[in-house]
Amino acid sequence: MERGLLADNEQLWELTSQGKGALKGPRSTTSSASTFVREHRELRGDALVAETYRRFPYYATKSTIVKSLLHGDKAALAKIESVRPLPREAGIATIGYEGLALERYLNLLISNGVTVLCDVRRNAISRKYGFSK
Repeated sequence: MERGLLADNEQLWELTSQGKGALKGPRSTTSSASTFVREHRELRGDALVAETYRRFPYYATKSTIVKSLLHGDKAALAKIESVRPLPREAGIATIGYEGLALERYLNLLISNGVTVLCDVRRNAISRKYGFSK
């Protein structure tokens, strides 16, 4: 909504013409987005966050509100626990970013329990989005 891609018309969410234009790729991408909007147009606030946590438990692994949102849903809480990275002993790891999108890179760090990232490149610049400085 902030970028003008979705319109919130009290009763439903709709893709704006700008939103439809932003969905580049095959027609199935647009229909997938439309399906999502149609199926979840009633959800707001905590209900939408809870549904996201149920469908994508990985996003809830660092959440401080997950137990209050899903307090009665033992299956969802168990699934979140199953994807939560296990605590590890302190150590040093190395990782490169060649061939990785920023999201994949960050997900690799999180899923492996990395809590501090130190960029040791001599020149901390890159033409690749997200990897400069």
